[in-house]
Parts: sequence; C-alpha cells; structure tokens
Amino acid sequence: MTEGTGAAPVIRDVGPQDAEALVDLIDQLNRHEATLCEDRRTGRDAARECLASLTARIARDGGAVLVCESDGRVSGLLAMAYAEDEPYVVAPLRRHALVTDLVVDESARGAGIGRALLAEAEARARKAGLGRIMITALQANEAALRAYQAAGYGAYLLTLQKPLG
Repeated sequence: MTEGTGAAPVIRDVGPQDAEALVDLIDQLNRHEATLCEDRRTGRDAARECLASLTARIARDGGAVLVCESDGRVSGLLAMAYAEDEPYVVAPLRRHALVTDLVVDESARGAGIGRALLAEAEARARKAGLGRIMITALQANEAALRAYQAAGYGAYLLTLQKPLG
C-alpha cells in the first residue's frame, strides 16, 4: 500500500466512532452502482439501512467489518460475512467467507487500500479455518471485476435475472 504524507495506513476492525464514515463510503458505493444498474437506492438513509443490515448479518453469521485508516481518516471499508453452502458442495468448502462490500473512498483509490483490505480478509478467513473466500460484484462493474481478478479471484457463479414488471 502506498503511504500518504502522514502515518502508515492501518487495517483494523470497525469501531463505533466509524459510523458516519461507513455511511459515507456505503453511499459512495450505492451511488456508483446506481450508474451501473437501475435497482440501487442512494442517499444517506439508504446507506444507514445497508450498514444496519450488514452489521446484523455479521453479528448473526460471523465475519468482520474492516476499515483502512490513515491520518485519522477512514478511507476504505470491507465487510465479510461467513456463509454456508448447500450440502451438494464438498464439506471442506461448504463454509466460506463472502465479501459483501468493498469500497475505497474516491479520493484514495489506486493506493492499494482495496488490496490491503482483501489481504486482511483472506488472512482472517484462513485463521477461521475456512476453505475459500468469495466476493460479489455487479457484472457491469468492470473496474471491480478487473481488480478482483488481479487479486486472484475467478468466476464461480453466474446469476441471471429477468424483470417481471
């Protein structure tokens, strides 16, 4: 990770003091994704609801919310929940980590923050004894797909949709 002008960036668990920064980052993610698909809500209220839902999921299923902090400012967020596949998946891979959200502040992109957050999530998933980690992305989010592929992630599941309205 490229260092800024101050202290080296630190990847850490989220704390209560980070709530507003998380809302800002989730809102950035929602606004970006809203340019790629028509089903995304935007605004701080939607971001707060997303954060509450995410926090509840991780409290229920396990996982972590990680942030990258540098110079006293949160510049990145990664949320990882533990998930369990159906019994048709081989036992060693059934329980896995799922990165549900990864966003780096627009002003801090390109500095390796996303890669550092992913590396920490992978280390924690290994420590938890999980056999794999997965990440989701919108098919239209080509920049994210390239970044994930560069980090060693490959296609696994394709979800198709058909609007019924």
